[in-house]
Amino acid sequence: MKDRKETLRGLCEKLPEKLRGDKKLMLIAGLCILGVLFIALSAIPGKSSNASSEPAAPPQVNQADVSAYVTQLEERLAQLIAEIDGAGNTRVMLTLENGTEEVYAGDEQRKTGGNQQGTNDEARFEYITLRAKDGSEQGLLLTVVQPRVRGVAVVCEGGGSALVQTAILRTVTAVLDVSSARVAISKMQ
Repeated sequence: MKDRKETLRGLCEKLPEKLRGDKKLMLIAGLCILGVLFIALSAIPGKSSNASSEPAAPPQVNQADVSAYVTQLEERLAQLIAEIDGAGNTRVMLTLENGTEEVYAGDEQRKTGGNQQGTNDEARFEYITLRAKDGSEQGLLLTVVQPRVRGVAVVCEGGGSALVQTAILRTVTAVLDVSSARVAISKMQ
């Protein structure tokens, strides 16, 4: 037993000398130490993400935010159309298909199995949540998708001219990525 301790002690004393002499061995030892540190840090509570079968309550996007978005879009589009030659004074109204959509991170696990009756597909989706220091959990928000425009109504002084209508139609369809069937252009009284 005493011989083993002495042998082990001798190896530990010679290790720093061997590491200084061999750069590859030094790199491997450094990577091992980093790996152990990463494993230790991932075990600290509150620092890692936690998968849950139910999403945490998503942040609420209120109707005022969507209304402000629509108002700003209408004003910018009206200013742009008013710059078109012959359009003149312009008013714009937009309708939306839906509200703001939030996309959360998740993990989908699929199991595929077979038996005599056929194949068996089973899927399970879990939202990824983050735990705050106070113990509350919140979903990991990836992106917020702005509402899609359903239709556009443009009323302007030059709306009776076919040339002006064509220019407005091209502008609106290009800016909002809507089909021409969803755009109505009329002459202002």
